[in-house]
This record gives sequence, structure tokens and C-alpha cells, in this order.
Amino acid sequence: MIARALGRSRVMVLPLVGPLPWVAAAVNETISRMRGVSDSFNIDKIREATAASWACSPALSEQDLAYVPQQTLEAQLTTTAVWYRENNWLGQRPVITALKKAMKLFQPLTPISTTFERHHQAGSSTR
Repeated sequence: MIARALGRSRVMVLPLVGPLPWVAAAVNETISRMRGVSDSFNIDKIREATAASWACSPALSEQDLAYVPQQTLEAQLTTTAVWYRENNWLGQRPVITALKKAMKLFQPLTPISTTFERHHQAGSSTR
């Protein structure tokens, strides 16, 4: 349904298991705070994404409250996708951006063994 609403044949679904999503969200949130900017990929989003269940049915609200949704779920998703496009929310890849930011943090670090080997080789070649 989401793919159709976005006008795509398929969407990529990433399973959020283990600590990686939490670490990536924490790193992204920390970097965003340090830069003084807001980013939608944060720990709160991981909490929402890993909630036990997002499945629901309007049946009880229709029965108990006489509430009937004005649009189907698919139509509402399409409306949301249109709004996202109009407000430039689509095309951003928060997970990939967060991982790239995290990788940049660790790029300057050189493993101690590599530093030692270079130093040792330099020292032994001059003797």
C-alpha cells in the first residue's frame, strides 16, 4: 500500500533488530544537537518504529462511536505522500544520512596496530 501511495513498485523495508538502529539514532540525534539542527531520525522515531503493533481496525470506532473514516487507508496514505512531496520530505534518506555521519566521526581514527606497524617499519628501515 505504501509503495502504491508513493507511486513506486516496491519500497525497502529494513528490519529494526538488535542495537544498530538505536545506536545510529543516538549518534544522529547527538550530531544534530551539536550542530543545533533538528533531525527526524532520532531515538523517539526508533521507539515508534519498534512499537509492539501498529495494526488497527476502525471497526470498533465505527460500532461504538458511529465514526466512519472519510477516506480509506490507501487514500490517506496517498494524501500523505502528496503532502510529503510538496513539503520536500521525500527523497531524504535519514537512516543512510545518519550512518554516513557516524562513519565520518570514526574516519580520522587510525587503529593503534597500524600506527605501531608504520612506526616500527620506519624505525627499522633507518637502522
